[in-house]
Amino acid sequence: MADMKSAGFTPLEPYQNVSTAWTSLCNSCGTIVSPKLNNVRTRGRRCQRCAKYGLNPTAPTCLYIMAHVVFGSVKIGITGRKTREDRIERLQGSGWILVCTWLFDTGAAAYSIEQIVLKQLRVQEHSPHLTAERMPAGGWTETFDAVVVTADTLCRMVSDALTEPPV
Repeated sequence: MADMKSAGFTPLEPYQNVSTAWTSLCNSCGTIVSPKLNNVRTRGRRCQRCAKYGLNPTAPTCLYIMAHVVFGSVKIGITGRKTREDRIERLQGSGWILVCTWLFDTGAAAYSIEQIVLKQLRVQEHSPHLTAERMPAGGWTETFDAVVVTADTLCRMVSDALTEPPV
């Protein structure tokens, strides 16, 4: 509770554990958010709306597909094109290989395409291939077994999602 309060959040429900979303009020902007305590402790003290990092829904972004040979995994993700941290470069430093990229004018547009692909994969019952421990910087929920979902398949799914009419 003390960590959440010092980070600027007022929890609105009882604590469960460090990796469970904890519905809280952002004291800065009044938004109801659900941060995980481990993320608050390691990543910062702002909600997504207040943060000066992370995905900016109005800024230029890049949607990417990467592969990791040793892990036998593929990953879909989004990064801002004008951010302090180069997410792609950071992942490459951990052994990930860049396969495909698409540039978007806004984070919201990239996020929409990513969500279409992730929803299709979840409907097909593909679950994350890696764990939070394997990817401490985050993004593990967007990883898949490269034997079952290849990098080419992910690239094709993104391309197909780009041609779908808006819902």
